[in-house]
Order: sequence, then structure tokens, then C-alpha cells
Amino acid sequence: MPLKLSANLGFLFQDKPLLERFEAAAKCGFKAVECTNDIYEVDKDVLVQAKEKANVKVILINMPKKVTALPGKESEFKESLDLAIDYATALDCPRIHLSPGSLSTPMDWSNPEWQAARSTYLSNVSYAADLCSPKGIILTLEPLSTIPNVFLQYQQQAADYIRELKKDNVKLQFDFYHAQRNGGNLCEFLEKNIDIVGHVQISQVPGRHEPDLEGEINCPFVFKTLERLRFDGWMGAEYTPRSTIEEGLDWAKEYINNS
Repeated sequence: MPLKLSANLGFLFQDKPLLERFEAAAKCGFKAVECTNDIYEVDKDVLVQAKEKANVKVILINMPKKVTALPGKESEFKESLDLAIDYATALDCPRIHLSPGSLSTPMDWSNPEWQAARSTYLSNVSYAADLCSPKGIILTLEPLSTIPNVFLQYQQQAADYIRELKKDNVKLQFDFYHAQRNGGNLCEFLEKNIDIVGHVQISQVPGRHEPDLEGEINCPFVFKTLERLRFDGWMGAEYTPRSTIEEGLDWAKEYINNS
């Protein structure tokens, strides 16, 4: 199955204001974009205008606050989720990433703080899934390898939670960069868990640059694995270009054309 590519506007086109990045992505051939927390600094109607002017889809946004796993922040989580749903609905965006947040201590499952965080996380994700399911919104969970004390760090950890929750609209956000840093074995994991993968983000390790062959990951091989496994979601180009975006897009032409 041909892979589809979206531009992550939180990483690409950083030389431009947010609203100009939609058009910049379109000029590079991208037909879809994904957005990070900075979209909430802009009125949603203005974002819709920028999206429609550029004629691109918005296929993923982040929830504004990173509190999904933080005990005592349940009301804040629900307010943040409501705002994300409001923006997702306006932008006709089918995916929201639920950011887990960081605890005060390193990962330690014997620590009551971590035990409480696990319970809070599962409860909040379950609540969000039930709220978003009738709206056709998929929720994504992304393990992060670079934030100290972050609640969700490992691919298998996220996979276990998704299978425990048994919510059809809760999926894994599989990021090459984070997956390689915390465990590796990217293709082996994908082989076993492709059924719960709802979104993919791509970059190289180290440096978080273009997902080519200049690093630890054989990115073309992982792409072929995703195609063989018939992954039908989007791949987000979430990387820092080595030079200019345009000069570094040779690897992407095939996937942009598929979108």
C-alpha cells in the first residue's frame, strides 16, 4: 500500500510564521500537514482560512496541555481536550495526540506517584476515547524518549495500554526517532503491532534530520516494511532539515506524490 506523507508544521518551515507554513508546505508538494501546540495561539477560524487557502488537509493536532497522566489535573485535562476537539472539528482533523506530561521523579513503578499516574492516564484516555468516538476522532499515544521523567517512554508500554483499554479509536503514534532511541527493533515491533498503529512520524537518528540513510536507521527498509504491512495512515515528516527543506526533499518525492 503506498505511503502518504504529511508535513509537521512544528518542525518544518520554522523560518516562517505559523499561518504561512500551510502555503509553504503546499508549495513543496505536501497535501497534508500536522500541527503542534502553537495552533492554539491562533483563532481556529483563521487557521481554517490558511488551510483552505493552501488546499491542504490537517491530519493531526496535539492537545494543548501535557497533563493526561498527571494526578490532580483531571479538570485541566478535560478543558484541554475540549479545546482540542473544538479545533479538530473546525479543521476537519481526524486525529488528536494526547500528551502524557512529566512526573517529578524518574520512572519507578514501585513509586506511588507512578502508580497513581498510570491510573490517571488510563482513566483520562478512556474518557477521551468515549467522548471522541461519536465524533470520528482518533486519539494517538506517543512514547517520548527525550523528555526527562515523561510518563510514556516506550513503544511496548504504549501498546500494552492500548490493548488494555480496548478502545477502537485509541492508536499508537509510532515515531522513528523516539522508537530508535528507546529500544530500536523498529520493524520487529511494527510486525507485531501494526494493527494498533494509527500514525507514524519520521526522522533520522542522531540529529533528528531527514529520514534517509545518513544515520542509525535504515529508513527506506522501514518504509518498505510499512508498505508490506499495508499501513494505511499518514507519515509525518517531523525533522529538522540539514540545510533547506527544499534541498532535503529528494527522499520524500515518492511519498508526497502518493498523498
